[in-house]
Amino acid sequence: MLNPTICPKCLQPNEPARTLCWKCLRSLAEAPTESDYTRLFGLSRSWNSTELKAAYHQLARRYHPDVNPGNREADAFFKYVNKGYEALAKQGGPTPAPPPPPKQDEGIAELNDKLRAVVHSYLEERKNTPVKPTRFQTLTKSLRRLWPFGP
Repeated sequence: MLNPTICPKCLQPNEPARTLCWKCLRSLAEAPTESDYTRLFGLSRSWNSTELKAAYHQLARRYHPDVNPGNREADAFFKYVNKGYEALAKQGGPTPAPPPPPKQDEGIAELNDKLRAVVHSYLEERKNTPVKPTRFQTLTKSLRRLWPFGP
């Protein structure tokens, strides 16, 4: 295979003319994400730079062109591993979790409770009031009294 493309999802080599991976049908035009690279290196969610470096050296040794002469798939994997290492090393570590949302003020929570109570009482009041019949319903009722042979 001439210069294969590596699928970020299933890590399978594909022919360069393909637009979709032959195994998982993911678009090969999509750029790999951070999670794709961490899965490639076998890193945990809380990885650090020493773990990344050790995993990189292991994979780079396995797929290095000098170790695998003439193997184009190994060459493509080596380039993919290098690209992943550059992306993750530049980042420096996993993205931190977003901060928790700020707590509501007690005044806002109290206003929310009052608003809920008002809406609830309005809906209960509306549920108990009888519904006034429409003009059409009144007309059909009176016509049925006059002409009882209808449907």
